[in-house]
Amino acid sequence: MTESRRARALGMCLTGALACVAIAGCGAGTTDRTKSAEQSAAQIEHSEEAAQTKQEDEETAKNRELLSSLEAKKREEEAEANAKHIEAVAEAKAKKKEREAALRAKRKEEQAEANAKKRREQEALARAKAEKAKRKREQAQAVSTPTGEEAANGVEPARESTAPEAGKDEVKKTAEEP
Repeated sequence: MTESRRARALGMCLTGALACVAIAGCGAGTTDRTKSAEQSAAQIEHSEEAAQTKQEDEETAKNRELLSSLEAKKREEEAEANAKHIEAVAEAKAKKKEREAALRAKRKEEQAEANAKKRREQEALARAKAEKAKRKREQAQAVSTPTGEEAANGVEPARESTAPEAGKDEVKKTAEEP
């Protein structure tokens, strides 16, 4: 019921009660009737005020409950939004760490490949130097050891020129010159 309906219903009830009191008091004197009517009117007014106060208190309690539930819902939504934000930040940090780790791994791999390539180049260079030195020794041995005929004739073996103009295949023979 709405407030106005309650007030009308209460007013009708009180009017009926007042009428009953008036009828009951007909046998008494006029002074008694006026006193009782005044008392009844005061009681009716007091009961109306009490009913209105009770209704206001109920409405206030309902409003408090509604406000409390709205505030709780708002706090819950804020907590969910905060949790989502924290989760997104954590996910972004994890992705960043993953990218950094992948980048570090790639750099390590590239460095390892560069070191291996450098090592291979150094080994190849060392082999080439060793090969060159070996060839030089063999040529030096071949030049310094006389063949059987040359040794018998007393001829010196042919020697390689170390001059820069001379090619690899050119050999100066000092033994043939008089």
